Amino acid sequence: EAGQYRLVGCKPNMARVVASAPGKAMELHEVRVDPDMSPVDFVLQEGGKVRIKVVDENGVGIPKARIFFQTWRGRIDYFEFDHVNQYANAQGVCEWNEAPLDEFEADICRPGGMQLTYQKLKARDEEYIFSPPPKLEISGKVHDAETGAPIENFRVVRGLRNKNPEIGIDWIEYDAYEATDGAYRVAFDRVPLAAMVRVEAIGYRAMASRDIEPNEGHVTLDFKLEREDAVASTIVTPSGKPAAEAKIALGVAGSQISITNGDIGDGQTYAKRLSSDQEGRFELPAREDPFQLVITHAAGFAYLRSIDGPIPDRIELTPWARVEGVFRVGANPVAGAVLALYGGGIHSYGPDVPNIFTHHNVTTGPDGKYVFERVFPGKGRIGRRIQLIVNEGATEVTSSSRISADFIAGETTELDLGGTGRPVIGKLLPPEGYDDRVLWNFALVNLELDLEQP
Repeated sequence: EAGQYRLVGCKPNMARVVASAPGKAMELHEVRVDPDMSPVDFVLQEGGKVRIKVVDENGVGIPKARIFFQTWRGRIDYFEFDHVNQYANAQGVCEWNEAPLDEFEADICRPGGMQLTYQKLKARDEEYIFSPPPKLEISGKVHDAETGAPIENFRVVRGLRNKNPEIGIDWIEYDAYEATDGAYRVAFDRVPLAAMVRVEAIGYRAMASRDIEPNEGHVTLDFKLEREDAVASTIVTPSGKPAAEAKIALGVAGSQISITNGDIGDGQTYAKRLSSDQEGRFELPAREDPFQLVITHAAGFAYLRSIDGPIPDRIELTPWARVEGVFRVGANPVAGAVLALYGGGIHSYGPDVPNIFTHHNVTTGPDGKYVFERVFPGKGRIGRRIQLIVNEGATEVTSSSRISADFIAGETTELDLGGTGRPVIGKLLPPEGYDDRVLWNFALVNLELDLEQP
């Protein structure tokens, strides 16, 4: 009743604190939560008025259309709008009288139809009117270009034109599906720029559609695929045995492949994926655009690029290197420390190639011991991982030195970390006359030995 508030049990990190009240404009402060922080006070102004009407192609209001809030003052955690009604009434109207006075963005979502993405909104007297089109549906037939016969089995991949021309197309590999009997159907409810469809079949050249505009409604697109030999090969281990169930990722421009601890990762890989059979064999439809293959297996790895020549009939894996040792601070082994291996691996980045990146992280055991089982051969460095988070800085106060070594294919490198040296202790001070609070969690200190270069 006195306008005072208190939030308890807050985790020490960067946070967005939002205040809202009936008839008042929602307000936000972004702060660093810590035990000695100053009070976070709000001054709420009269609420901004936003009235949105969502209509169909005939101008009739669309009941239950959703206003899905997306951005406000940079990033958004979505909780900021939990208390706001996000659905239109029976006449397709949604009113908000406590809107912030600055700009925010929202998707306008038609039930069973398309979304108008990232629409800019700001409090005003004039009504906003949006007309999301019906859902974009694309269907058609897929035939053999020479015989005209339907292709019985093929794969269908949806795509979205990216606003970044260097990326081109985002192919949505995770929901690609296997179609049969020469017919396919896909649907889109969110198309920022344009949609596309790609069809692939073994023994044929893959083919992509034209750009399809979000408001085209029901579209019929037929494909006539040209015959071309598939990309086929047999993967063998370094000892010559079939590499059964090897993981394979096909990277093209705009796709992404994440390799974590020597394995193609699931969470951050957005590319076509498959596995070899029990005999180590795999097949891919032929394609005209450049591509890269990443293959991982318990016995080793392979990395091939189409620009270097045809994919060979037999791919022999390169054996992994292995690293083990003990991590110490001073003379004491440290348990539960996260170590990172830097350098080496497979890395690709640019407008015309897939984005491929490699991570190696392990946690030390109770006796400070660690093992990296699948390490790419070559030079690298190992040290304690210092993690920095956007808008939050360091997650802990710690230090690390990185030790260089050569990692040899098929061999184990023993590398103990720490146990030598001495502490370097100091204190960071703000500039003279600086009175504001310093966010020390964003401070880094780097120490380099002043040695004559060899």
